[in-house]
Amino acid sequence: MNEQSSADVAQAAVYVYDLDTPDRWHSNQLEQLNQTVNDVEKVLAQNCAVLSQHEERLCSLLQRSEAIEMSVCTDRTSDCFFAYIRPTSICLLIYLSAEH
Repeated sequence: MNEQSSADVAQAAVYVYDLDTPDRWHSNQLEQLNQTVNDVEKVLAQNCAVLSQHEERLCSLLQRSEAIEMSVCTDRTSDCFFAYIRPTSICLLIYLSAEH
């Protein structure tokens, strides 16, 4: 046999070996996919925890802002109403989006 045909035989042997072991190949691919999914879930959980902390701080700041606005506004009710309702709406939107 010449060098080219022996290389072809060796390459053919590799293909036969790979075809004989598809379950192992698929198993390895599935393990890698599962690990990737686990890694993504871990990052998402960490991001949700951080987002929750920021949400709590933001809602607290907005509630304090609402209290200040309500205590300052006595004569101009309509102006204060918009200042009061808007932070509440933002806080509720953030709260609702964090649940989903």
